[in-house]
Amino acid sequence: MGYEGEEIEGYYCLLIAILGNFDASEARFLYEYGPDHPVCQKILKKRPPPVNLAKMSKEEINQCMYRLFEEGYSKRSIADLFSCYPSTVNRRLTIGKKQDAEKKMEERRNQNNAQTDRCPEELCRGKP
Repeated sequence: MGYEGEEIEGYYCLLIAILGNFDASEARFLYEYGPDHPVCQKILKKRPPPVNLAKMSKEEINQCMYRLFEEGYSKRSIADLFSCYPSTVNRRLTIGKKQDAEKKMEERRNQNNAQTDRCPEELCRGKP
């Protein structure tokens, strides 16, 4: 009788793993302790949100991967989300980081240009 109960538990763990896209140890932990357990909350939180890749350009995908990595998602989980190899994620993270740096530099240039466009008298008087 004990064997039958363990078999059913295994099926439930398998369902959790398949439907939730978890590995076996995570699925077993979720089954045993439930979703309200603090460790289970971390397991559930580390899953990236679903992404609609059909509508995204390569640049947007690079930026999305970079943002997910910056938020703390592993390269492996990002690779799983985008259905690619971790080496692809590495390459795109490098590109995304470069694009992010260029974007920040452009924003700084625009801010500096906006400040230099003001009249010199305003700058001397301290008006914003």
